Amino acid sequence: MDSNDSVDLPPEPEAGPVQAAPWAPAPPTPSPPVPLSSGNAPELLGDARNLGWNWGGFLIPYVWLIGHGRLTLGFLLLLTACVPFLGLAHLVFYPAAALYLGLNGYELAWREQPYHSVHQLEERERVWMFWGAALFIVFFVMLLVALVYLRFLAGQVDDFIEGL
Repeated sequence: MDSNDSVDLPPEPEAGPVQAAPWAPAPPTPSPPVPLSSGNAPELLGDARNLGWNWGGFLIPYVWLIGHGRLTLGFLLLLTACVPFLGLAHLVFYPAAALYLGLNGYELAWREQPYHSVHQLEERERVWMFWGAALFIVFFVMLLVALVYLRFLAGQVDDFIEGL
C-alpha cells in the first residue's frame, strides 16, 4: 500500500453541542444582587454612579456626610477641624474626604438614602450642590473680609508704634 492510496476512514461524528464532562463543575449561576440598606434597587447603582461629580459632597463634606446618614464619619471629620491638635490631620483628611465624596457621592447617597428613582436622587443632590456652593462662597467672603481687616489692623498697629 502506497502512502498516496486512500484509506476508508470511519465518518466523523456530527458537531453538536459540547457537553461538559460529568466530573466538571457546573458553570456558576449569576447570584441576585445584594439588597441595599436604603431599599433602593441595586440594579440602578450603576446609573447613580454615572451621574458624575457630586459638588455637594465635594464642597461641604462634613454636612453632606451627616445629612446622608454617615454621622460617625461626618462628626470625626468635623472634630479634626475643631480640635487644635488634630488640625494637621484635618489637612490630610479634609481634601481626601472631599475628593472621595466628589467622585463617589451619588453612589453613597443611593446606598444610604431611599429614593424613588435616579432622577429624584439627582434632584436632591442638586439642592446639596446649591447649598454647598452658597456656604463655600460665604466662607470665602468671610475669609477675605478677615484678611482685609487683619491687614487694616496691622496698619493701625504700625501707626500706633510709630506714634510712640
